[in-house]
Amino acid sequence: MDTRTQLIWSRCPVGMTTQGSQCKGEAKLMKWVAAERYARQRGGGWRLPTLNELLGIVEKRCSNPSINQKIF
Repeated sequence: MDTRTQLIWSRCPVGMTTQGSQCKGEAKLMKWVAAERYARQRGGGWRLPTLNELLGIVEKRCSNPSINQKIF
């Protein structure tokens, strides 16, 4: 959970599972429409993040990926 925005982020990409502190498996690639449908079908209020929400988790000290991998 992002304490600043109160958003709950999925720790691992779709297709991967959490094992200990790591994501294992293979991420499933989807087009935007399919990803929106997947989030709706998952239920529980899941949805795709907005561009601003994604930019809010960018870690400027990291690159490729630009997220803090200790958190995600």
